[in-house]
Amino acid sequence: MSKIEQEFHINLLDEFYRKYINKPAIIGRTITLAPGLAEVAANTSKFSGKTIPVIGKV
Repeated sequence: MSKIEQEFHINLLDEFYRKYINKPAIIGRTITLAPGLAEVAANTSKFSGKTIPVIGKV
């Protein structure tokens, strides 16, 4: 059992993570839905005054 599996109480299937063994990893603890730029532009009042994640090029 890998250190990641022990620490996060998960069971990873070897076939999916074999090529990543002994390589750096980023483990997310939460998932946040991000509105698209068009959605924010079309409904600015819904997002006004809030901190939101937005995906797009700067």
